Amino acid sequence: MAISSADLLTFGKVVVVFVAVVLAMKRKVPMGLALSAGGLAIALLMGKAPAWIATRLAGGRDAVLFSAHTVQFVSAMGMIVALSYVLDRAGQIERMTKA
Repeated sequence: MAISSADLLTFGKVVVVFVAVVLAMKRKVPMGLALSAGGLAIALLMGKAPAWIATRLAGGRDAVLFSAHTVQFVSAMGMIVALSYVLDRAGQIERMTKA
């Protein structure tokens, strides 16, 4: 199974946005803002028009803001953030990074 140039381009776009999000968070940009900007960047890089994005977020046809998948994703992200906070407060993050 060969990988097409379109697949490589898509992968490259995702990697660029991922690196940008990580660098933003390293520069103390709040995680929610960095991830939201990353999601918006992915949508734009994949050719979605700003009007299409606004319609999906505002609750129009095929709205995703309150879909079951979005709620599950946001819940999982919240649990990950909570876990990282607890590990950081307990000093475990520093211990893990040193190891």
